[in-house]
Amino acid sequence: MGAFAKCGFVCELKLPEKLKKIGMHCFRECTGFYGELKLPSNLTYIGKLAFYQCKNLTGDLEIPQGVTEINEACFKECGFNGLLSLHDGITGIGLEAFRSTPLKGELNLPKKLIVISDHTFEGCDFSGELKLPEEISTIGNNAFTNNWRLMGVLEIPENVQSIGAGAFANCRSIEG
Repeated sequence: MGAFAKCGFVCELKLPEKLKKIGMHCFRECTGFYGELKLPSNLTYIGKLAFYQCKNLTGDLEIPQGVTEINEACFKECGFNGLLSLHDGITGIGLEAFRSTPLKGELNLPKKLIVISDHTFEGCDFSGELKLPEEISTIGNNAFTNNWRLMGVLEIPENVQSIGAGAFANCRSIEG
């Protein structure tokens, strides 16, 4: 746990292609890492708070096919300012997973996604139409708060059993 947490390295972070697991708090608060982060295609697990506050990591973020759950605050308060690529095999996205990370572009949610936890996408900068997957059952508190550039018609699928307080607060452009 926390193998490199709060390290003082000022450099690009390059991960080996054979890496399968990134543990909890592994790179937490490593603010000196900069540039684009390429997650290895063999990766199957990213622990909670793994990249929390890695503020100088920029560009796009692509989650590898082997990762099916995105844990709590994995990428919270990171600097990624490009597109987020989530593959269709992801079933759950944890509490605050991308909170206050200025990801841009359209948010394409995985088709098999069942749970979006509290504050998951709060304070991102997504635009375009938000399409909720048919399998979704839970949308947490403040899940999409402060994504004011989302637009179009918001259709809540039949499987949704719970929508948390403020789930879509300050998403001014969503109609419906």
